[in-house]
Amino acid sequence: MKKLMVAVMLMFSSLFVFMPVMAADTFNAACDDPNVDADAKKLAGCDTRTDGEYGKIAQNLINLAISIIGIVAVIVIVMAGQRYIVSNGDPGKTKQAKDMLMWGLIGLVITVLSVVIVNFVIASLQ
Repeated sequence: MKKLMVAVMLMFSSLFVFMPVMAADTFNAACDDPNVDADAKKLAGCDTRTDGEYGKIAQNLINLAISIIGIVAVIVIVMAGQRYIVSNGDPGKTKQAKDMLMWGLIGLVITVLSVVIVNFVIASLQ
């Protein structure tokens, strides 16, 4: 009896899993139909963006990520300077602050180089 109940529950639950897929086929038919106007396609969830808009979105996301990384690198550099000043000549703390400063500068250089590379690639694709 338990096996029958489990089987029936699995059958009904599989219907709910595949329902969005079946609904998506209906909406995709509306997306591909040239007789459907743009407003109806937007309501159906069709993607009406052009390739140029995707490039702009990708460029904005990349620029945002690079900006955040650059800000973090500058914060690390400032924290390293603060640690160097507060170290009071302790060799261990001074070395830690110098290492932190070095890695912060490396991160900043990589960020600047990534900006150059991304802008070059985007300019060559357009």
